[in-house]
Amino acid sequence: MERPYLSIAVISYNQEDFISEAIQSVLLQEHPYTFEIIVSDDASTDNTQLILKSFRDKHPDIIKLVLRNKNVGPSNNLYELLLHCSGKYIALLEGDDFWTDNLKLKKQVEFLEINSKYIACTHRYRVVDENGSEISSEYFGPGRPNFGEYNLEDFKNYIYFGLLGSVLLRNIFYQTNKQFEIISKAHPFVSDITLNLILVLEGAIYILDDNMAAHRIIIREKGTNYKSIISRKNQTIDRLEYLNRLEMFARNDYNVYFKHNPRNEYLFLWALLFLIRYPNSHNLNALKKVYNLIDNKWYLIRFSFAKLYKLPKFLMNFFLKKLIQ
Repeated sequence: MERPYLSIAVISYNQEDFISEAIQSVLLQEHPYTFEIIVSDDASTDNTQLILKSFRDKHPDIIKLVLRNKNVGPSNNLYELLLHCSGKYIALLEGDDFWTDNLKLKKQVEFLEINSKYIACTHRYRVVDENGSEISSEYFGPGRPNFGEYNLEDFKNYIYFGLLGSVLLRNIFYQTNKQFEIISKAHPFVSDITLNLILVLEGAIYILDDNMAAHRIIIREKGTNYKSIISRKNQTIDRLEYLNRLEMFARNDYNVYFKHNPRNEYLFLWALLFLIRYPNSHNLNALKKVYNLIDNKWYLIRFSFAKLYKLPKFLMNFFLKKLIQ
């Protein structure tokens, strides 16, 4: 069969309330390219797979499904999905997010066609809640990249390429001898940062200033998505170990030596506030581990007091109120 020009890769898991909007946003794209939509569902226990089958039945020439009977985890699911993609370009989307500009794919493909220097490009996005109500018209939080070229120096400073659903990349996974299993091995839940590193090691990335997607924030009491699972647990040590594995990957596979810029004092302060917000043994142990990473304890005390002094009064009252509760 002729190789499609564009592979649109969608990962899903227990997203019966959102997957239709995600797929519809893909089908509404206006572009002249031959394409395939590959959806890999990680053994959903709700009606997600039934909804996906209904889309496939309506669009059998376009939509391909990978319906798992056994859950393999988000990172494994993404990695194996990437290996299924045969297009010249790959666009990614998570099943609870959606695209908001019908020309998104056309704009990104045209950019990469003209600018052969870049291996991928991403763009801005807005943030919505689980009902689709807008939280922020554009994401301005931690890790937001600057407009223009993105490089390894940004990565070292914990700045990332953006939403997974904003990425369009040249297909480096198609018929290659390179090994990219690190996507599935570095962290069982987090794979976008791993992909970010691989791309920036393979070539330059460009950040478009167009706002063309929506990221949904979902935190439910018994939710199965990552944010729900970790909502009350400090992940600082887990994240540090993950980033260390990525540094080792860059050194071993690309002969690129780099270290993330240290920020242990900030991590301690964040861990302290997180413990106040969610007091439990897990978060207390995380705080102790971060504390032990810092050699100059006197500097840490002065740093923490200085930052807490500048903390807005309403935020301090919020944390104190939660502590009392």
